[in-house]
Amino acid sequence: MKRERLCSGMRDRDGKEIFTQDTVRAYELSQREWSLNEVVFEYGCFKLRQNNRVDALLCSYRSEYLQVTEGK
Repeated sequence: MKRERLCSGMRDRDGKEIFTQDTVRAYELSQREWSLNEVVFEYGCFKLRQNNRVDALLCSYRSEYLQVTEGK
């Protein structure tokens, strides 16, 4: 699977562009902590996957709550 640019050109809190297969830290407001996720494209949507489980739609996060940690 190749690394793909998100159609919206979404960026993290530092202005770094987010791609599929990037590892992203996302701030969970309800739990008040950061979680490590992989950006995936499933069923026509960009999503965050944590521990092989899709947790949330990427578009539900604001840029200031996302931080790219590494690309593959």
